Amino acid sequence: MVRGSTSCALTSYLYPVRGFAAAGNTKAKANLTWDAATDNVGVTGDRVYRNGTLGATVTGRTWSESRQRLATTYTVRAIDAAGNLGPVSNSLLVPKK
Repeated sequence: MVRGSTSCALTSYLYPVRGFAAAGNTKAKANLTWDAATDNVGVTGDRVYRNGTLGATVTGRTWSESRQRLATTYTVRAIDAAGNLGPVSNSLLVPKK
């Protein structure tokens, strides 16, 4: 006999960004690119993290910054129209300049 019912309604199906890579890095800049995440309510942007700390929120699928004096690890998480954050992307280590 089943008593009561529990359900978990998913309100977002936010998938992770894919293809996260450094492309065309120079001595002065780290250039990061990725493929768009998908979602059932609409992805509105991506958050770029530098060594685990939020570095920027962007609406495109690229981001550049001046190369750091130390090696830097980057990750990206998509954000949707409901404010949900997607899973963390693969990490990307950019060597020091």
